[in-house]
Order: sequence, then C-alpha cells, then structure tokens
Amino acid sequence: FPAVAEADTLLYLLPEPVFTDLFEHHPSFADQVEIEDRTRLHKAVARQQAGDDLLVSTVGELVQREPVTLPADATAQQAAQRMTEAGVSSLLLVQTGAEPDAATAIAGIVTDRDLRTRLLAPGLPHDTPALDIATREVVTIQHHRLAFEAMGLMLRHRVHHLPVLQQQRPVGVLALADIVHHESRHGLFVV
Repeated sequence: FPAVAEADTLLYLLPEPVFTDLFEHHPSFADQVEIEDRTRLHKAVARQQAGDDLLVSTVGELVQREPVTLPADATAQQAAQRMTEAGVSSLLLVQTGAEPDAATAIAGIVTDRDLRTRLLAPGLPHDTPALDIATREVVTIQHHRLAFEAMGLMLRHRVHHLPVLQQQRPVGVLALADIVHHESRHGLFVV
C-alpha cells in the first residue's frame, strides 16, 4: 500500500508467515504492532506530561499476577479451595482447545460473592458444578487498553473483577481494589 514518510524512516519488509509467527509467539512484538502508532506516541507523550495515573497507565501495568484458573468442569468446592490457596477473590473457569497452541477460552468467572449468594445462601451442595454459580457472560478487556477504560467498563457492567486478555488469552484479573491501590499512590487521590 502507498505510504508517505514525514521523516527519515527505516522500514522492514517481513514475509507474512514470519510476521504471523512473531505476532503469535512473541507478546512484545504483538504489543508493538497491535496499537496504532499515533496511539503509542500519544501515550508516551501523555505519560511524560502527566506522570503514572489512570489516564495513561495500561491495564497490563496494573495486573499484579497471572490469573488463577481451573478447568470448566470443576466443582464449586474445588473453586473455593483454589481461591483460598491462592489468596484471591476470583477464579477463571477455562476451556482449552484440543490443539496444542489452541487459545484458552474463559467459560466463566467465580467470585467470593458468587460463592456466597449463589451457592451458600440457597444451600446448594458443595459438589455443584462451578459453572452453575459462575458468571458466564464475562466482561473482559485487552491488556493494552487504558486503566480508566477498565474502570469505566467495571462501573458500566457493575463488576468488581475484569479478566485481562492478551492475544485472546487471559493474563490476569484486574480487581477494583487494584485500581484503588494504584490511584492511592497519587496526590490527586488524597485530594
């Protein structure tokens, strides 16, 4: 396609199979080509001017750890045990494709609240399938999106846990507490 350079430019011409391989197997490469150049430049300038806040921080920067997961056929008791062991308030139920490089699909998310309101309060047995008490229509966000976008999604959908995806694979779960903790380091939060 035609292009015009506004300054001296170094271009790399990659065969499509090489590009696809790099994109699928090297997340840092994918990060560089997923985001439009103007967006990346704008974010770099904004970060220098504004410091490290919700307007320029990416969701990926706020994620503290990999997601805690269980296979989609786990029981509610197994979910509760795994959450307790890991010290987390949410767990992703996942289904992995049959092929070795197949993406991991999120089948549902189980939170402390789900265990309390959908399992314990109604008196369901502990061997109830975790998917029966999970939220199945999971709201997610891509890791390169801005933190304020994540906060907007959480408020709009009234969720406290937001799975973070990178190339359609879960890489973490952003909790509302993570955003509050991040913002509490800034003077504006104190005001």
